[in-house]
Amino acid sequence: MSNGYATHDMALHCIREWQRGDRKILGIERLIVDEKGDVTPDLDGIADFSDASREQSHVAAWRFLQMYGSDPRERFDLVVE
Repeated sequence: MSNGYATHDMALHCIREWQRGDRKILGIERLIVDEKGDVTPDLDGIADFSDASREQSHVAAWRFLQMYGSDPRERFDLVVE
């Protein structure tokens, strides 16, 4: 299940809620939305946690998002089981 495109703060909130609910995070993709609303994937901003345990996926997702957050054009597509 994908939650659509989230801001950095929304992505952090989702991860916090999924961690509380003991849900595994399968992956995250970073996207850039330009002034026209066009979305471009950041090919260096893709993380696959599908082979990780639930706990490992939570830690990895937090670490991944710590690398970002300074660009207001950023959006994130998060996938959870």
